Amino acid sequence: MNDYHDRKSFNLHVLRSKIVNWKQGHEDNEHSQRAVDFLIKKLKNSDGVLDSLAKVLLNPHCSSPCITIPPSVDKRIQIVYRKEFPHVVYCRLWRFADLQNYHELVPSLQCRYPFSPGNNRNQKLVCINPYHYNRVPSQVLPSIIEPRINNENTPPTPPPSSYSPDPYSPQWTNHQVLPPWCTINYYEYSNKVGEQFRASLPQIFVDGYTSPCRNFANRFSLGFLENVKRQKGVEYVRASIGRGIELIEHENGDVSVRNRSWSCSIFIQSILYNRLNGLNDSTVYHLQRRQSIHSIFNLSIFTQLVNNPLATYESILDLTKLCTIQVSFKYGWGYDFGQREITSTPCWLSILINEPLRLIDTRLQQLQPQQATTSSHYKIKSTEEINKTIEEHQVSLSTFKASRFIKPFAKEVDKWERDISHVLEVTELWLTVQRQWLYLENIFYGEDIRRQLAKETALFDEVNEKWKSVMTTLNQSPNAFHATHLEGVDKELQYMNLNLEEIQKSLEMYLENKRRQFPRFYFISNDDLLEILGQSKNPPGVMPHMKKLFDNIKTLTLVKTTSNAPMAATEMRSNEDEVVPFDGQVLLDGQVEKWLRDVENKMKEVVKRKVFACRHDLSNCGTKREKWLKSHPGQACITASQIQWTEEVQKSLRDNVLKLRTDRKKQHLVLRNFTDMIKKNLTKLERIKLVSLVTIEIHARDVINDLIKNQIKTESSFEWQQQLRFYWRKDEIIIEQAIGRFWYGCEYLGNSGRLVITPLTDRCYMTLTIALSLCRGGSPKGPAGTGKTETVKDLGKAMAFYVIVTNCSDAIDYKSMGRMFCGYCQTGAWGCFDEFNRINIEVLSVVAQQITSILNAMTTLKSDIESAIRAKTNMSEEDAFATIDKRYLSKKFTFQGQDIDLVWSCGLFITMNPGYAGRTELPDNLKSMFRPISMVVPDSNYIAEIILFGEGFSDTRLLATKVYTLYQLCAQQLSKQACANNINQNITQISTPIVNPMEEISRENNIISPPPPYTEEDPTNFDHSSPSYVLSIKLHESS
Repeated sequence: MNDYHDRKSFNLHVLRSKIVNWKQGHEDNEHSQRAVDFLIKKLKNSDGVLDSLAKVLLNPHCSSPCITIPPSVDKRIQIVYRKEFPHVVYCRLWRFADLQNYHELVPSLQCRYPFSPGNNRNQKLVCINPYHYNRVPSQVLPSIIEPRINNENTPPTPPPSSYSPDPYSPQWTNHQVLPPWCTINYYEYSNKVGEQFRASLPQIFVDGYTSPCRNFANRFSLGFLENVKRQKGVEYVRASIGRGIELIEHENGDVSVRNRSWSCSIFIQSILYNRLNGLNDSTVYHLQRRQSIHSIFNLSIFTQLVNNPLATYESILDLTKLCTIQVSFKYGWGYDFGQREITSTPCWLSILINEPLRLIDTRLQQLQPQQATTSSHYKIKSTEEINKTIEEHQVSLSTFKASRFIKPFAKEVDKWERDISHVLEVTELWLTVQRQWLYLENIFYGEDIRRQLAKETALFDEVNEKWKSVMTTLNQSPNAFHATHLEGVDKELQYMNLNLEEIQKSLEMYLENKRRQFPRFYFISNDDLLEILGQSKNPPGVMPHMKKLFDNIKTLTLVKTTSNAPMAATEMRSNEDEVVPFDGQVLLDGQVEKWLRDVENKMKEVVKRKVFACRHDLSNCGTKREKWLKSHPGQACITASQIQWTEEVQKSLRDNVLKLRTDRKKQHLVLRNFTDMIKKNLTKLERIKLVSLVTIEIHARDVINDLIKNQIKTESSFEWQQQLRFYWRKDEIIIEQAIGRFWYGCEYLGNSGRLVITPLTDRCYMTLTIALSLCRGGSPKGPAGTGKTETVKDLGKAMAFYVIVTNCSDAIDYKSMGRMFCGYCQTGAWGCFDEFNRINIEVLSVVAQQITSILNAMTTLKSDIESAIRAKTNMSEEDAFATIDKRYLSKKFTFQGQDIDLVWSCGLFITMNPGYAGRTELPDNLKSMFRPISMVVPDSNYIAEIILFGEGFSDTRLLATKVYTLYQLCAQQLSKQACANNINQNITQISTPIVNPMEEISRENNIISPPPPYTEEDPTNFDHSSPSYVLSIKLHESS
């Protein structure tokens, strides 16, 4: 008897394994196994039923009996976390993997116990045989198997006027088969529900109704779709969708969307629409009931992006994400939900526009993608199992050797120990060679590198052939023990390893030589540099790397006069799309490092010329500067304005101190005119330019007020000397502050905005400029959010120097620091090391020696410059400084055993936050090299006042007090999140949506930038319905 039960249990186990293996699709294993276990439990006491089920699954086309189970009270079964009808579970498991609900199934004629969805209490058995049910194709949703776009044999789309405007015509209308202009997918959280809806008609309705009646071609009813994985709360949101939305494709290809609901709001995200309005890609629009957006997708603008002559294969391919529009329905957004993006909401749509995809496909056929750099031969995938086995064998051998009975087997054990050690050594060597080979294969794939490194290329080709031969042998004999003991394999691997290391050293010397010729290459990785060098004869391929080499040059405008002539650059474009034309052309011919150096020289020459022209026009325009501002680059406007202000104030101090009051009146008039300009309909670029200039002019006004208040009467007074002053002398821009005197850097900065200058900022400026004049570094210290790094960057902007910020960590070593120091010295750029005290103390000791050698060389260079100035006895010191020979402004010095150039403008700065735990205490010799400045508490009230004034507000002092008080309350009463910690950043962010009604974007609807959600630590005394805390701000066109 027991033997019978054992055999039966064994047969059930085997049968269960077979049945589970007949699973279709991607149903998770736990659910499948639980469903099979449930069925076996129901059928195991019925003789032959399980065998019949196995035969059905094995021979689906043969006639089969009903496989029945008794139904429950609600006719559903519970499998894991799902509760659904039994025939749906097993039809999905064994036949229809994408089955959603019982509406899609109809019983066949041979089924005696079909499932009855009604309240039929007399039904005692339900058939779950998957081949007793047939699939009913949906009339609403077309098949998902059809390709995304099909241009073949499709008639052109007729104009919208040829279709009936009534979406609910009671008669079935037979339209010709049209290519879909968009495809719509419906999601509930991260689960896709139902099949894809392809819209052929220009007018499409997406609603929440449950009956897909009348015109199927232009209506997508979401209420009809079932989801077996539906989560809690989704039904409530689905019930609120109602009339839903309307999508319209216009004749010009643009797409508009309208909220048809009388009570439900929707949320829309379109990356293209956001970029056209100067917003982040993640910005979401709140479209209230009965409102619409007329051009959520602009085809003409998209066509211009696709047809950009400078676009690369990868950049065109990246445009595909602009073709998607996401829509979320009603709930699931705001403080109570904590959503970060539309894809995390309960019910949302993904709408893919197909016409731009066709444009992308056509454009990509005209471009050549970058060749894949993947290996074309065998490689070792993993050695984890080998290492694990070797460790086990080594432990076993150690145990054998410790035995007192080992003597007869000692030689054999020693041999095995040597063999296993040999396997481990050869395997590690094999992996080392493979890593080097894979890295160098990607490099020597390019023709330019092969041509420039001919000797190394020949050596690599030799190693490559040997490697392929060794790997072919390994593939034929994949056993690790046999492969590592093949005759001569270890020597061949050692030979290849030595050659690959030699090639690697030669490659590093080659890259170092290129970096010497164009020092900005020190600021990019080896991979980026190799990619640039491989594009020497293809300037458009270098353009994506321009923003890594310059402060704010996004790309260059390239032209080609004749078919055989080399390309030339005619203008530079910033990240804000400000275009600055060159005087003449820069030929992009020859080696890439040479024409990049020509571009750098032309950039500095053009910036200097633009400042000169801007200063000349400013002297003739008085206080009305609107035309002047729009006709010059932002950087030139700020610098020219500072030069004129310095000359006027210094002249007043020199001649008649009473003129300062006249200067103050003029400054007030200039600011009033700028405020009126802000309220006008400006472009995004003009607004950024104007706000930056207003920030500088407000500081100029405050300086004049302080001079009058302190009764300053001479230009030699400290109150005037401590200001950052700009002069135009002998066709040179000179900057002075306290004892420091500098040349203008002429780095193109674009329109990246300027920092609000407070008294703390002025003191930090003076500390840093004095440190530079004493050939030392600067070290701002203070808590997070006090503006340490931003102040260093803004001083660099004021003086037009290239500032590179490095976020330090314990992963930084002295070699990477040395490479960055080489770049700073040879380019004259500023290096700002954020959180410098996070670097390990062992690395800091070496870094201290590196910085010492740089600062000593800077001291020598300064002495040479001062000697050259003193040698000019026939002119004043100021004029001698302005006319000094440029060859005195750089000097050779020895750094890490190599002679490199040191440019006079090189600057090193470190920022530290002493309040953080786990930070390294700097050595005393390193502290002495940096002049410290404490930045403890920023004047947030004053910053808010300046920001609001720069955005066009009038009574800024009162408004700033209110805004600052609001954020103080948030910081005190809310949990410590990013939204409440940094008051200054949030004040800057809140001013933008308040002022946006004066821009073109005001004609749109609500903009949503969701802040962090409330946590359990947050108090409950905030009224979420209060207007002060609503998530979105209603923007009316009448604002």
